[in-house]
Amino acid sequence: MKRFMALTSALALGLGSTAWADSAKVDSIFVDLSPNADDANVETVWPTLEDDLKTLLDAKFAPHMSDDGYTVTVRIIEVSLDGSMILTESDEFNHLEGWVYVRPNDGTGNISPTKVIIDAQTGALYKTPDGAVQIPGAELFYAAMLDGFADKTLETILEMN
Repeated sequence: MKRFMALTSALALGLGSTAWADSAKVDSIFVDLSPNADDANVETVWPTLEDDLKTLLDAKFAPHMSDDGYTVTVRIIEVSLDGSMILTESDEFNHLEGWVYVRPNDGTGNISPTKVIIDAQTGALYKTPDGAVQIPGAELFYAAMLDGFADKTLETILEMN
């Protein structure tokens, strides 16, 4: 968890958030992990996924929080590896899917939910700055998937304004 927090803090601080319109304010963020399949085991493999995504979203939205902003609810419905919601011992997943619900804080309306999907290629190699070839570990892949989902959530809300 500490390692994830350090990675997400670095990722969140590195994002340019100046694109936010003044009207794109958020009052509160909720995350719900509700996989569709009864046999999904994401809560066993990644028991802190819900909290980790909430922490990351809080960090990314922090400069834009306002008491008169929107209420954002993110409902994760699928975490899978190559189509299987039964995650293996490797802890990898390459598909993260959920719905983003944005509502006015005063409860006077409801903005249509938007589906957010992040897909990645597993087993990909990348080169470090010194030219070494590495395969990302499960924790780094996990952090990147959550970061991509959080970025897409921000993008979704910007498009609603």
